[in-house]
Amino acid sequence: MEPYLANYKAIIFDMDGTLVDSLKSHFDAWEIALNHFGIPFNQQFIHSLSGTPSINIAEKLCTIHGAKADPKELALYKFHTWEQLNPTPNLIPATAKIFYEHLERIPLAVGTGAKRESAELLLENVGLLNQLTALVTASDVQNGKPSGETFYTAARIMDIEPCNCVVFEDTDIGKQAAHDAEMDCYLITPSGFRYYPFESKS
Repeated sequence: MEPYLANYKAIIFDMDGTLVDSLKSHFDAWEIALNHFGIPFNQQFIHSLSGTPSINIAEKLCTIHGAKADPKELALYKFHTWEQLNPTPNLIPATAKIFYEHLERIPLAVGTGAKRESAELLLENVGLLNQLTALVTASDVQNGKPSGETFYTAARIMDIEPCNCVVFEDTDIGKQAAHDAEMDCYLITPSGFRYYPFESKS
């Protein structure tokens, strides 16, 4: 068990890009969908919004590029494209190791910007769905990341105070969401985990 996690009573993982190596299939789906609607594809920009509900990404893209496309239609087209790609994801070793080391010790949750349908499919495919204490998706909250509602809701379901939860994420938007929920956060990076404690402004 990692010593820096010993004092927490629950861990909440982001899904895509943090716990599950599924980003490539999402990038491919976005590229196909955006080409269909005549909107430029920028992988770096899409990645910067990872964890954000697809509808919010679609709205940003349509606004930035002045596209006349309906964001809801774009997001739905992307989702169905992703389904048709039939992704075969793998767990990310570093975070999977932490997940299994703590599975019998404390509650574990996933807080994701994906729709419930796709999140359940992905987590079932990697064998984690039935091992979670809580799963909170974009379908379960009114405000997606960077709002902290996703993580706060996961803490409430687990009956754990937010200050006793820690979040694992892979984007700055995810870190913002963790801090908005008043939780500490670890970002997964190519060189390891970087710690960002929540600092109260009061």
